[in-house]
Amino acid sequence: MSHGRGNLRLAAEVAFVGAAWGVMYALYPVGLARSGPVWLAAMRFMAFLAGALLVALARRVPLRPQGRADWLAILTYAGLNVALHNVLLMAGSHHAPVAFVAMATGLNPLLTLLLARLFLPGVRLAPRTLLGVAVGFSGVALLAWQGGADGAHVAWPWALVVLGGVLAWSSGSVALKATGSRLPPLVLAVWGALLGTVVLTLGAAAVEPLPRIDAPLLGAVAFAGLGGGLAAFVVWGAIVRDHGPQRANLASYVSPVAASLTAWLLLDQAVRFVHAAAYVLVAAGLTLSLRPADAPTPPPSPE
Repeated sequence: MSHGRGNLRLAAEVAFVGAAWGVMYALYPVGLARSGPVWLAAMRFMAFLAGALLVALARRVPLRPQGRADWLAILTYAGLNVALHNVLLMAGSHHAPVAFVAMATGLNPLLTLLLARLFLPGVRLAPRTLLGVAVGFSGVALLAWQGGADGAHVAWPWALVVLGGVLAWSSGSVALKATGSRLPPLVLAVWGALLGTVVLTLGAAAVEPLPRIDAPLLGAVAFAGLGGGLAAFVVWGAIVRDHGPQRANLASYVSPVAASLTAWLLLDQAVRFVHAAAYVLVAAGLTLSLRPADAPTPPPSPE
């Protein structure tokens, strides 16, 4: 494959992953109008698990974990990256604008860098990286300040819930690295989705009424599980394998734009100047921070 064609393919893959994540965030409010956040998260991973098992069977991937480190990684991933991340993000999505949710999740690579510096041995961050983290977080702060309906503040308790979901993902990323597991990404995703789905389903049955099943809910669940979930996971993994985590993190530039445009089209959530300004700050933060030496290896998953 020529260099030019390879770059075009990489750009298409990054755009697909970012767009799939962005559309998924915009569909969360559609599902949340018919379901509680725990049920929505559970149904999302039911769909993801079914698809991931089919992919594993088609590829003849051995699914058996090999030891304590693998099981620790699975439990970490199921608890933080599947259950806690998704419940908090979906709960916040019911009360915060889609653009805020998407840009907050765009901070995942930056927050992962900070946590890796604090908790993993041998990780050092250059001043440029720390500046990038500060700039990225200032973009989300700007959107929290003036990014609500008609320029109002985003309700701070729900903004913190969304950021808690981001923190859960980033903490899971660092904790997975600390386990030392070499479990293949697809195997980790299958087992993590299985355990996470069990926990989420039991929790939903205990604390939420049954969802109102209709075509919009099923469509939102199917896309979240199979589009923004499984398909994005497969393509994301291919980018990491072929080009490294820095290139894969470029999807974080795309998802806020896709989310904002989709929310404007589907939910009538206006796109204003403050959204563009916040996006520029988040993108600048990513550009400053995610150099090859600093870019963390992401865990395998849909956002």
